[in-house]
Amino acid sequence: MQRSAPARRRSRWAAALVCAALAIGISGGAVPAQPAQQLTFTLPEARALALQAAMGGRPDVALSLTQQLLDQDPEDAQAHLARSAAFLAKRDWGAAYKGGRMAFRFAQTKDQKFQAARVTSTAALGGERQMLSQFWMRRAGDLAPTEVDRKKIEQQFNYLKAKSPWNLRFRFGATPSSNVNGGADSAFNTIDGAYIYLANGQGEIIGVAPLPAGTLSPSAQALSGVVTRASVFASYRLNRTETSQTHLTGHLSAREVFLSQEAKDFAPGFDAGLLSEQNLSLGFAHSRALGDAGSILGLRSTLKRHMQGGAHSFHAISAGASLRHPLSDALTFDAGFNHEARKYGRGGNGEVQSANLGLTYRFANGNKLSGALFGTQNATPNIVLENDTIAAQLRFSLGEPVLSMLLSAGLGYAETHYPNYWVGVPVPGGRKDEAVFFDINATFTKLEYAGFSPSVKLRRKRTDSNVSRFDTAEWALSFGLQSNF
Repeated sequence: MQRSAPARRRSRWAAALVCAALAIGISGGAVPAQPAQQLTFTLPEARALALQAAMGGRPDVALSLTQQLLDQDPEDAQAHLARSAAFLAKRDWGAAYKGGRMAFRFAQTKDQKFQAARVTSTAALGGERQMLSQFWMRRAGDLAPTEVDRKKIEQQFNYLKAKSPWNLRFRFGATPSSNVNGGADSAFNTIDGAYIYLANGQGEIIGVAPLPAGTLSPSAQALSGVVTRASVFASYRLNRTETSQTHLTGHLSAREVFLSQEAKDFAPGFDAGLLSEQNLSLGFAHSRALGDAGSILGLRSTLKRHMQGGAHSFHAISAGASLRHPLSDALTFDAGFNHEARKYGRGGNGEVQSANLGLTYRFANGNKLSGALFGTQNATPNIVLENDTIAAQLRFSLGEPVLSMLLSAGLGYAETHYPNYWVGVPVPGGRKDEAVFFDINATFTKLEYAGFSPSVKLRRKRTDSNVSRFDTAEWALSFGLQSNF
């Protein structure tokens, strides 16, 4: 009598399992001379048998078994996982990667997804797809069942990152702000130190008043809205030795401004597109260890193009150097210098020189306190806009999360002097802007995807100027993503 199709499938299924069991020694002992009895397995036992074959040096047996399992259920995540492991053993990286992705797609539990992500990362690394390997290792970090597993994933990720010649970083943020255009907080423009004398009808001076420099248009006053920023940084390691490494670098960033409805009503003729910015830079970076003290010298050279409001603003070439020197196990000294030569789109050349000094102290509990001084000289084709800036900043960061938040806070002061500034009349002593700012940052470490957690930053900045047009105040709340590795 002819058997039905389901009966034939069961017969083939049982035969495959018997062959697999005999091949990997599950039945135990030598094969008996008499015909073997048919063995039966539950699905969990069959999946375990396939994985044992893959891990035990019998990839062909595992592939045969997993094919039978997938014929029964194409969405069997554990069968896909065992199949991926078998292809890993055969060094078929492409098939192993595909199997790992299928295992992740159909996984029913967090642990299954964790195992699938690890296998997929290994397959990508074997195929020399380092960036994909890092991505899947990040996914595994999200799903690590214990803190010990997560630490292992973090170590493996850092190993992959060091091994790969590529380094790719993304950043995106959206910032609701009370002052997206850097506008004044008053409609009136006055100049400190420039006065008019008030006289009575007999020509007698009865007082003085600030010299008015006009009334500001709505677009010159503070406008609220949202500022979005996005950037991507990529580097490729050209060479590495025990004491040095050289990278080719690239950086692309964009800034867009969107006015609130209130701001649109207040300044209806203003085009927020004029506030947009785009930057593109390409360069070389070289770092070298100096002696055995742990000091690192960095050298860099960059070509840059800057656009504003959709139009070319300037292109530049820059060169700089940096030094990091440990003063003790806890205290580190940093210094840097950069020179940038600019060619402006409207004609004329300019130069920007900047320098910085800093100290960072790391506490035994992981907390960090840093302080820095900055100085900048900016020479432009328009002498009115030439300026010098000095600034100082303190920052404190917690080493461990508090209530699932990793916190940091900063406080700073900056003073900018425009010695040749004038508004119809010269400004006595030049224009002087004094800015005070602080920020608080929180990263929500328990909310994570691919090793990234959401972050929020609250910033307050107040600028006082002797030209009231530049008296500004701003509250800003930024949202972004922060890497946990």
